[in-house]
Amino acid sequence: MTRQTLRVLSGLPRFDGTTTNRYAVQADYIREDDTFTNGMRLFSRARGYSVVLMNSSTRGLLGLCLMRWVWPFHRWRLVSLDIHLNEPIGWKQRIATLLKRVLLKKADLHILFFNDLFGYERWFGITPARSKFVPFKVNSWETISHEETANGEGEYVFCGGRSLRDLETFKRAMAQVPFPGLLLYQQDPSFMALHGTPVDLAGLSPNVRLERHDGNNDTWIEYIRRAKIVVIPTFANSIYAPGLSLYLLAMGLRRCVIISEGPQTRGLLDREAVIVPPEDPGALARAIHKVWEDNIFRRQVADTGRKYAELCAGEERMFADIANACGDLVNDKTTESVV
Repeated sequence: MTRQTLRVLSGLPRFDGTTTNRYAVQADYIREDDTFTNGMRLFSRARGYSVVLMNSSTRGLLGLCLMRWVWPFHRWRLVSLDIHLNEPIGWKQRIATLLKRVLLKKADLHILFFNDLFGYERWFGITPARSKFVPFKVNSWETISHEETANGEGEYVFCGGRSLRDLETFKRAMAQVPFPGLLLYQQDPSFMALHGTPVDLAGLSPNVRLERHDGNNDTWIEYIRRAKIVVIPTFANSIYAPGLSLYLLAMGLRRCVIISEGPQTRGLLDREAVIVPPEDPGALARAIHKVWEDNIFRRQVADTGRKYAELCAGEERMFADIANACGDLVNDKTTESVV
């Protein structure tokens, strides 16, 4: 089978060597930090590549977009992967959002792990025509046993993760149920705040244990495996999809997930998880009570979630989808970016 070779300057460290039925990727890894200045410097390195793929590098992407405005003579395509954007609050953020919207016009394609683009289109001009949905992967999929069982013997209601978590709603919900809970925070409260998760460690109900996590992947998986329920509370104004990696891992481990409605659920989840309104402690408490007490229901949700995780699979599937999206962009003459 003859495959078209794609030369990619990539923010994905293991993307080199990815093959699909149509494309073979030769990728060099972008090692720079996510800064606006480094994004500008990348412009001089892009010559000779088919695609520059920026992975979760919002500042770097914006710097590269600026250089494309300043010097529009280029043949390579600029693709953003998993760009994290927030709804602006206040006039200063609105002005910054307008500038970002203009700069982002110079990106040829946005590959996103969610397909509810209402907020991204409204504030940043990222439309379905300029984006491509690719399902996210199950982290550590290759090491997860296919014999994982929802045996109902979990120890606690688990809440963890660092991006845009509404921990106050979790705290208030757990105060309304008698079940043991575990609230895991990473490194320290200031680190969590940088990722949009305010942490107030005061006022926890006695049934919730608080633990600090050092980011180790093996212990992270073990915390989730020992959970009876995995809760992912997010804010109502989230316009991207926090909690994707956690809920897919939990589903891979056949844990029952309760999650706030948002871009992380709309168009993606139905019976695979228990979906509750965001910022509603009462609704979350009722869901926790139902899932904890109803063994049959909990196992049904966990089994359905596991099937969804199997469809998403691991890194190899995700990389193949990304390679196909990049290759199809290169071959789409209607979006030729040569000026």
